[in-house]
This record gives sequence, structure tokens and C-alpha cells, in this order.
Amino acid sequence: MKKILIAIMCLAFINVNAQDKKWTFRADAGLVLSKVSTQTDNGVRTGVVVFFGGQYQINDYIGIQTGLQYAHTPAKFKYVDFSTTTPETYNYKINYHRLSIPVLVKGYLMPTDKLGLNIFAGPQVDFALKEDGSTNGYAADFDEVTRGVTLSGVIGIGYDFKCGLTLALSQTLGLTGVNQSINGKYPANFPNTSKLNYASLRIGWRF
Repeated sequence: MKKILIAIMCLAFINVNAQDKKWTFRADAGLVLSKVSTQTDNGVRTGVVVFFGGQYQINDYIGIQTGLQYAHTPAKFKYVDFSTTTPETYNYKINYHRLSIPVLVKGYLMPTDKLGLNIFAGPQVDFALKEDGSTNGYAADFDEVTRGVTLSGVIGIGYDFKCGLTLALSQTLGLTGVNQSINGKYPANFPNTSKLNYASLRIGWRF
């Protein structure tokens, strides 16, 4: 319920200001390449991302973009538990489904009446929706051993065409660990220091 209320408040804020000529809407979608950090035998996997939000133009060169983003960011990694007499190996594959609210500062290299090349950066709050996957080939539910709220940082480069078309290439870096251990619950000795990182390539429309 909290996630839904936050989403409604965000969209309401954008809608109230929609009549301001400094506001524009934008929507985009694309592919992501994701992995988790600080684990051995990391594997990059492919997911998807969808964004809808608004951008407020402070002046001809600087804007603020925010909205709602859904990202499916799969990851796989191997963890070796040396706490037992005979080390045990766990092969994890996890599908992270996240609803996020990014707040990005965008800098344009040309005035907004020309638009064009821009760079952007800012923080992002991520809310867990559903975490499933497998451990050593067996289906598993990871909802209890992944954190419900995490923080990320976003950097990227984009191009806004005057016709409305937008292109963006970005890197999202996890700032807080995405996993957590809960009283030794399955999966055993689940690593809790890993951070979720992903690169995305998007195409969208500004209106």
C-alpha cells in the first residue's frame, strides 16, 4: 500500500504542474544488462526497463526529471559457504522486480529550443515488488531475503530530438545491499553484501 501511495503522490505532483510550459512528459523503454557485485562467478543477464514521468526545465540548460520506473533486472552468482566442514556451493539466479523513483539533474549542451545532447545524474529509490528465481536449479522465492527498499545512483548520457524522440544510455549503481539474511532462513547463509548494478539503453518520446 505504501508503494502505491507514493506512486500516486508522485503522479499527482506532476499532473498539478502539467499546465506549466516548463513541464514536459516523457516515456521510454529499453533493455538492461544487470549483475550483482561482490560475489564470485558473476553473470550478466538481460532484462527490461519502462519509465514514465515528467521533466521540469529550470533554465535553457538545466532540467530536473522524475517519475516512476519499473525494471526487471535478473542476476546470477555463485556463493561458496566455508562455514561447514565440507564447503558447500550455492548457484543463485534471481529475478529482481523493482519500482523506482529517480530524481535526475539533466544538463544540456545546447539551449532547450535546440535540445540535443545531454548528460544526467542523480539518486534513485527502489522498492521491491517480487523476487523469485532458483537455487542450484530448484525454484525459490527470495522475497524474504531481499531488502524491500534500496538506494541507487544513476549516471548517463542522452539525446533529445526536437520532434520528441529521446535516446538514453545510463548506468545504475547500487548504493545499498540488495540482499539480507533473516535468522538463517533459506537459502542458507545468503550473502547480504551484494549490490545490484545495471546498464540500460532506452528509446522514448517526449511530449
